[in-house]
Amino acid sequence: MNRYYITPEEYAIAEKNGISRERVNNRVRSLGWDVEKAITTPVKNYSVWREWKGIAEKNGVRHKVFYSRIKKLGWSPLKAATTPVRKCDAGAMRHARKFRKGFFSERELAIMRENGIKWDTAYKRVVRRLWDRERAISEPPLSLSDKNHPYRKKHDELVSYHIKRKEGRKRVQSQSSC
Repeated sequence: MNRYYITPEEYAIAEKNGISRERVNNRVRSLGWDVEKAITTPVKNYSVWREWKGIAEKNGVRHKVFYSRIKKLGWSPLKAATTPVRKCDAGAMRHARKFRKGFFSERELAIMRENGIKWDTAYKRVVRRLWDRERAISEPPLSLSDKNHPYRKKHDELVSYHIKRKEGRKRVQSQSSC
């Protein structure tokens, strides 16, 4: 059974060990530690930031980033403080440019521009839909008003309703602006 009474001598021992009176009380009364452990166990100093603050700030590493690198990623304080923060947008763009560079040739990109096909559309046609490259870059994208659109073939009534509704809105807007 734990005893909750802490003698003045025990508080003095805790003071010598660098443990405050409040911390001793918290350890014994709230955390349920025995008094001997509470007055002798040193306080853990989690403030690694104080040591590395100057170096981290020179490298543009903020406090939260520093600690998340240590706690979540398991990095050493040296690596966490010295590795500069990468801007997400710049890094993603660099990756995208590097990736995009080699996928389509300059000739294919020119054909795509002529046919009004965006890079993403052609890429998805090749990778997801397994179209051959020539078809993916040369077949222009379909609009809903196109007679050959697969959606229109299946749901002709619904599509024509939406097109008429859209045209009706345009007419109403043009009449009200006069």
